[in-house]
Amino acid sequence: MNIFDKSRLFHKKSNHLIKKKGILIMKRIVCLLISFGLLLAQDALSQRKGKHDKQNIAIEYLDKNFGTYDALQKK
Repeated sequence: MNIFDKSRLFHKKSNHLIKKKGILIMKRIVCLLISFGLLLAQDALSQRKGKHDKQNIAIEYLDKNFGTYDALQKK
């Protein structure tokens, strides 16, 4: 085996390792993006749920103090 064959073999192995590390890094990035997106979606859903809870409290207050909410909407 001469020097050129050894260097070609080395480059082949190093390119394979670089591609393998690149794929692993891309998988990590994709996983981070997916987890970040899920976190944002969960936050948006929790805020939306909180908004509905506030609306329900307001409706209960109107029902208790001013009659039914449906009757107020018809006026």
